[in-house]
Amino acid sequence: MADESLPALAAAACRRAAQLAQPIFLCYSEISPPVEPLDWLQSQPQERPAYWRQPDFLLAGSGTSALWQDGGWERFPRALAFCESVVDRSAGEVPLMVGGFAFAEQSSHNCLWLPQRLLVQSAGRSRVQIQYAVLPGMDGAGVVMAVQEQMAIAQKQPHFIDSSDREVFELPDSRVDNPQQKTWRETIDRALSAIQEGTLKKVVLARALEVCAKSPWQHWGVLSRLQKQFPNCFNFLLESPDRRLFLGASPERLFQIESGRLTCDAIAGSIERGENPTQDQILADSLWHSDKDRHEHALVVQSICDRLRQCGLAPHPSDHPQLLKLANVQHLYTPIQAQLPQTSLQQVFSLLQSLHPTAAVGGEPRQQALDFLTAWEPRDRGWYAAPVGWLDGSGRATFAVGIRSAYLAGDRAELFAGAGIVAASRPEDETAETLLKFTAMLDALGVSWIP
Repeated sequence: MADESLPALAAAACRRAAQLAQPIFLCYSEISPPVEPLDWLQSQPQERPAYWRQPDFLLAGSGTSALWQDGGWERFPRALAFCESVVDRSAGEVPLMVGGFAFAEQSSHNCLWLPQRLLVQSAGRSRVQIQYAVLPGMDGAGVVMAVQEQMAIAQKQPHFIDSSDREVFELPDSRVDNPQQKTWRETIDRALSAIQEGTLKKVVLARALEVCAKSPWQHWGVLSRLQKQFPNCFNFLLESPDRRLFLGASPERLFQIESGRLTCDAIAGSIERGENPTQDQILADSLWHSDKDRHEHALVVQSICDRLRQCGLAPHPSDHPQLLKLANVQHLYTPIQAQLPQTSLQQVFSLLQSLHPTAAVGGEPRQQALDFLTAWEPRDRGWYAAPVGWLDGSGRATFAVGIRSAYLAGDRAELFAGAGIVAASRPEDETAETLLKFTAMLDALGVSWIP
């Protein structure tokens, strides 16, 4: 809790709002008893829900006190200006924001917001934070009452909602592949030709799969099953700018800033899991000794390290790739760390601009790969393979790469999966890899795969 009392904070916020003729964001928190965050979020008013779970931190948010949506070029500087404005006009606790950025720079799919009610769990403690917009002309007593009302909503004992059961759709009502199989194969062939000509070293192609259910998707159940199946991934649910829900369980951290240390994940190279420990080890050995996968992985590690050096940092990758074993797939994985000379909002957005997209989801060289995708993958990926996450006013932040994900809207679900194309790629193998990656979300949705 902030040192100042709520009445003192409210009175000071009202004076500043009147002086500046702008909203002041009063951030006030109280310790909360332990509660299941998904139950808490389902019990809150369903205005712009937000959910984020990583092994050492969890937040759930509801409502909006400040919102930034912008598209096109210069999105990261504009987002930085929004966050700095929120921090400059905040009072009490450090404000915390959530959201995501589009994969493509020209896309309008960019959104950050300041949730009005937050549940935050970290280091064994749970707290509720109210982030309330104090408008010019408000009086202190009225603000205190409004914050207390929001706190009462946030601290209301949530009711348990069983989201474990699911209806299994043996066949969805409809299925649409984008691109169609023939076009997908042709695009892989074009990518391989560009690599052979020396234009590209690698490009990551994405497929979309839309399935329509017999009834609206129950997103709480989907998210609950995802985090049970992938407890060590970054589990998230965020409302996108077009008001669809974007949710997933990403294994890939774009970067995390905590206590002056930066951590990035290099993940590239994939193979399925085995049906028993012996088969699983055989598959892992195959991945480990695959020249194609080791080459693809090395490109990603080198690309991330080069971009961190361009930011003036000294990256330290692990000496050798590790195996990251998930429920349905195993990857080659290299953690990369660096010390930060400072922790600030400017640092967060400098890293976003420098690191996104990594060679794991875009390609190498970066600009040539993006030009290829613009020409031959015209579908807007939205937040797929793009940065989603949270940051606070002190410069702490975690952004994951929005993979193993889907958009939900009513009875429609749109899933994405990607495959990294390098010189040794074979179209049939890359198609199989995308099918493998689709299965995680299809299983959470309760949809049997249709070959």
